[in-house]
Amino acid sequence: MQYSWKLECIWLLLWSLNLIADLDVPVDTCNAEYVFETVFSLHSKQELLDESTLKPTSDILDSLDFIYRAHWAVREAQINHLEVPSSLDEGVVYERHYTLNWLVNYMDQEWEEISTDT
Repeated sequence: MQYSWKLECIWLLLWSLNLIADLDVPVDTCNAEYVFETVFSLHSKQELLDESTLKPTSDILDSLDFIYRAHWAVREAQINHLEVPSSLDEGVVYERHYTLNWLVNYMDQEWEEISTDT
């Protein structure tokens, strides 16, 4: 189960490389079939590199700002025993926050050490 959540990280990385057009509000898990088809089945590493372009920094930072706020709302709800707002999926929010922090090199942390402070 722990490793299946990393599909959410891959989904966000595909978005950051313009291989997925838009990120939806994190209320549901990603399209795992698309991840497997894109990364593991249909494309070689070189094909993925050739098709990829990094999103503008401003888009990545805007997404980080949104997901930081969403994660803060999730944690506040957990601490205060309230319903998570807007049907946010707590796992998806966490994995996106984790991945975005890695993308922006938050606190110079390596992948295994990324923190998701709120």
